[in-house]
Amino acid sequence: MPTKVPEKPKTESAAEKRYRLVVKSPEEGLKIIRDKFGDKAEVVSVKQVDGQGLAKFLSSPKLEITLKVNAEDTNTQKTLKEASKQGVPIEEHKPRAKIPSPSPKGESLNIEIPSEDPVPEYSAAGSSAKSSSPGDSGATSGALDASVYGLLRRSGFDEGLLAALIDSPELKGLEALPLSHALAEISHWLKTRYDALRPRATTSRVAFFGTPGSGKTTSLCKILAHSAFFENRSVQVFKLDQDIPNPDDALRIFCESLGIDLYRDQAALSQLSQDDLLYVDTPGIALKDTSAWNALSKQLDRVEITTRVLVLNAAYDTQILKSTLEAATVCRPTHLIFTHFDELHNSTKLWPFVFSQEVSTLMLAHGQNITSDYTRDNLCQFMLASSFPSQVLQPA
Repeated sequence: MPTKVPEKPKTESAAEKRYRLVVKSPEEGLKIIRDKFGDKAEVVSVKQVDGQGLAKFLSSPKLEITLKVNAEDTNTQKTLKEASKQGVPIEEHKPRAKIPSPSPKGESLNIEIPSEDPVPEYSAAGSSAKSSSPGDSGATSGALDASVYGLLRRSGFDEGLLAALIDSPELKGLEALPLSHALAEISHWLKTRYDALRPRATTSRVAFFGTPGSGKTTSLCKILAHSAFFENRSVQVFKLDQDIPNPDDALRIFCESLGIDLYRDQAALSQLSQDDLLYVDTPGIALKDTSAWNALSKQLDRVEITTRVLVLNAAYDTQILKSTLEAATVCRPTHLIFTHFDELHNSTKLWPFVFSQEVSTLMLAHGQNITSDYTRDNLCQFMLASSFPSQVLQPA
């Protein structure tokens, strides 16, 4: 089997430096970046430094923004001095030395993905695991339990994926390898198949929906902040109501702090073109409220929403996640967001959903901080880090 060569980390230009900017509000941060730097500064990170959660963020919104700029540009130096005179100090950012950290779950191995080959395809509303004949449960099962596959099974590995691993020609002879090498090959197998997926693109009209407590409004705020800070895009927000009014206090204050319009009247949307970026917040719908799911589907059709993001609480039981996706099928979800990822004891139950070719996973949220605590890039690597011991993921 060929040796995997790790990718070389990207290096920054010698002329580029990172600066740390602390502001009192998102609006102030956006104004400084756009007015002072224009398109000459790249936002590297935005981190909330005071308070936790939505309530504290709204009452005490203090942000630390890391920018990457060309330090040799004379205009950049002038901008840095002017900002300091205006009471907005911008300091050179010196990153701390990275200290290797253990896997979030220590030495635990918990993996669960579907059993399609060469690229797994999974209908998250129901498992596609291969069934074994009654005669296979004797000696074969005992031998399997004593192998690396048995370790994976005891760790919560999906039975469908076990069958796919055993049948995969890429992993022939896996049991003859030392355990750490075998697990490394399995992690590579997972990543290869994830890379082969074709994620669905998002459009200019995006709706966030889910059951009560799933974190859909917080997820909207995270993506809203990402669009404003990192992509420098102009966004509008629409608050959709059903029979019970959808309260907007927290979202309205957050939009005001970013200078973003929040609409409640659907008629106002007719003034927007299809090219305008619009995020739609919806009321939470109970899992078994079939009429509400059908009504929401019709409302999304009327507003012409083409990207539909189902937000799932990752801390919920696997069967509840599948049932929620099944109930929401009438709304035709195109993407998934998983929240409360930091509360998981076993993140491997999400692999079947992440590997779906019907809906693409858009984000993993692992905290209530609106401007951080989420992962949109390198989703597979984040999943692997929470499923395997860190030693397995280190390149040989």
